[in-house]
Amino acid sequence: MQSIKSASVRIWAALGHGWPNEPNQLQDLTWWRRRMVEAILLFAVACGLIAYLPGVYLALREDLWSVAAVDTAAYAALIYIWRSQLIDWRIKAGLLLFVSFALGAVLLVAVGFYGAGYLWLLGFCVFAGLIWGLRAAALSFALNLAAMALLGYLLHLGLLDWAKPVENALAKWVVIATSFLFLSAVLSASLSVLFKGLQTSLFQAVEARGGLERSNAMLRQEVMARERTAADLQASEERYRELIESISDCILTHDQNGVLLSINSLAASSLGYRPEQLVGRPIADFLPPTYRERFANHYMAQINKVGQAMGVMEIQASDGQTRYLEYRTALVRPPEGAPYVSGLARDITRRVEADRQVRRLQEQLAQARKMEALGTLAGGIAHDFNNILAAIMGYAEICQAAVADGQGQENDQRLELIIKAAERARDLIRQILTFSRPKGKDMRPTRLGPLIEEVLGLFRGGLPASIALKADLAAGQAVVVCDPTQIQQLLMNLCANAMHAMEQRGGEIRVGLEVVDLSAGQDGLTPGRYARLSVSDDGDGIPKAIADRVFDPFFTTKAEGKGTGMGLAVAHGIVAAHNGRIGFESAPGAGATFRVLLPLAAEGPTVEADRPARPADETPLGGSERVLFVDDEKPLVDIALSALGRLGYQVRGFSDPALALAEFQRDPTAFDVVISDQTMPGMSGLQLIQALRDQRPGLPAILCTGYGDIDAAEAASQARPDILLQKPLGRNQLARALRQALAQG
Repeated sequence: MQSIKSASVRIWAALGHGWPNEPNQLQDLTWWRRRMVEAILLFAVACGLIAYLPGVYLALREDLWSVAAVDTAAYAALIYIWRSQLIDWRIKAGLLLFVSFALGAVLLVAVGFYGAGYLWLLGFCVFAGLIWGLRAAALSFALNLAAMALLGYLLHLGLLDWAKPVENALAKWVVIATSFLFLSAVLSASLSVLFKGLQTSLFQAVEARGGLERSNAMLRQEVMARERTAADLQASEERYRELIESISDCILTHDQNGVLLSINSLAASSLGYRPEQLVGRPIADFLPPTYRERFANHYMAQINKVGQAMGVMEIQASDGQTRYLEYRTALVRPPEGAPYVSGLARDITRRVEADRQVRRLQEQLAQARKMEALGTLAGGIAHDFNNILAAIMGYAEICQAAVADGQGQENDQRLELIIKAAERARDLIRQILTFSRPKGKDMRPTRLGPLIEEVLGLFRGGLPASIALKADLAAGQAVVVCDPTQIQQLLMNLCANAMHAMEQRGGEIRVGLEVVDLSAGQDGLTPGRYARLSVSDDGDGIPKAIADRVFDPFFTTKAEGKGTGMGLAVAHGIVAAHNGRIGFESAPGAGATFRVLLPLAAEGPTVEADRPARPADETPLGGSERVLFVDDEKPLVDIALSALGRLGYQVRGFSDPALALAEFQRDPTAFDVVISDQTMPGMSGLQLIQALRDQRPGLPAILCTGYGDIDAAEAASQARPDILLQKPLGRNQLARALRQALAQG
């Protein structure tokens, strides 16, 4: 079966040689005509053999050699025309029509009614109409009519042998010819009209096909354009997504219930999450509990009412830390779908912390300015108060010295009480000045260990039995540049404060000393190594309500009469004067710890126990030295004249510095030493000393001040006094200062 099928395919392929290829699309009319010619030729060759063989056999049997020759020539011509690739299809069509007409005419002439001439002429007419249309059909009909007329004429003349034995041959021919012509006319006309209609339909189909192809081409272009647009859109979305993901600011969307819809990766990672851990969860889950109600009642309400919101929001990161986000959001209402909120937020945690630090520094600055103002006020009060005390003490000492032995014993006791009261007032003024003083008086490298041990030894003796004192001086060899006396006062004040905190229930005072390294910006100090002195107690602690006022002067929580409120204020002033820092830590019921940071000194000689010995109680007498005493307070001048005169000095006193300078200029050698107040109208003490030394260089000078302003005394080296005394002045103090100044001069 398979072999038969293969053979039939090969035969069909051989028979179909020259057959036009099946079109992939609608062709024009020429293509169809060519295809029809090839089809007619193919089937004429294939099927003509069936008619050719019997026809030739019959012609040979009847001894009609001419008919056999014509059939053979016609069939051979068909084969040649079909197989030839060099002949144009139009020529093939013409030859096909010629062979059909010629074969039909010859057969009619040769055999007449008994041959196939009618069929060939009919085929000629039909082929002409199919191939060339209605006009060709009309022309072929005319040729057939002419052939029939010619044949009839030949019959009439009796020239056709085949018609002789036939009775009424001409009449019969007329009947046959008219029927043939009618049939050929109908068939050729019908086929021509049909072919014309097919041609019109073909044109319409071709035009429709062309329109469809143009539409398809436009559609393909549109599809390609859309594909390019889609590709560009996808690329744009990728760039947009990459841009969004690379931005460190938070870009987010959430619905009208506060559920997060989207967030960029960097923003999520900055909070310690991945985007998929945040999307789909309410934003309130990441807010501090105290902020959630505000988020719902304020933020969401404003979004739904106004359509936008802005502000600062607190967010809890995955590590539990609070982050501050400055946000701006707006409600979006798309044409389709549910409304949503789109927003941008920026992490301002560092800025918030920096603002808080600035506020703290501003508060510290305000506190420092307040203390500076209090110090200035204290200095002014101290100046006037010291002058008053100086007068009281001076007159009391004069009265005491004037009391004869054994006489006025009661007055002598009263005067002693006056002097002691004045000394206590002087000590209070010195504490006030220590608080306001910018730096220490006697700054020198000092080892802290021995200094602290000395203070603790003195302080331990005054402690009640219920309070213990322990010291851990791990860094006892630490050296700082300080005023030893002020450091002693600093430690005494801190220990006294700790003792008062435990008066009711007792406890333990712990004093520590260590060396620490501070980095840049820590505690607001310059980076470097510091000695850290700490004093801790087991008292009730410092309430938060008064923590900001601990170092305020005259602020105290003690009962009336048990404290002046200057202890910690003086400590603060001493530490500030030494470029250090003092602070404290406290919790209710857990006591308090005060810590003092003092910068370590560079390596060098130190002062430990070589402090000058306390002066003897005896008052050293003067002698014949000549003293120039200047003070704008007349009572203080009188007291100096009396007190120093009793000590044996020759004293000239002036309450006007200009008069004192004029007296000195008359004879600069008339005085051995000058004692001057610092604050005087018209001319300060330093200016007076400068003017006097311009007349007599190296003149010994003592400067008295109610402020203790060392910086002012050091401002001009030529005017620097040999000794600086702080008012009020006692007789013994002034006598010792005179002897020291004269010895240096």
